[in-house]
Amino acid sequence: MCYSSICFYFICYRVKHIIITSLLLVLGAMSMTWICDTISESGFGHGSSLIICVGILTGYTDTLHKMITQFSGYFSRLELVNLELIKYFMLQMNVFQ
Repeated sequence: MCYSSICFYFICYRVKHIIITSLLLVLGAMSMTWICDTISESGFGHGSSLIICVGILTGYTDTLHKMITQFSGYFSRLELVNLELIKYFMLQMNVFQ
């Protein structure tokens, strides 16, 4: 059983959501088209290709940063293990006594 005021609210909310989402998608596409055309007209290159390239390169730098931080954490742990091993062997050889 559906109450008319509740159903009306949800229908209005859904229609409003669809209209706003569609409007934002169209405005975003128009903005990107304008930016691409402006870049192309300035003679800097093909605007759409440059924007795609920048998006890919941004992803590469993020991946590279993650790899470097992951490896630096690995190397710092490895150095700690090596220092502990060196200390152990030096104690075994009576270097500190």
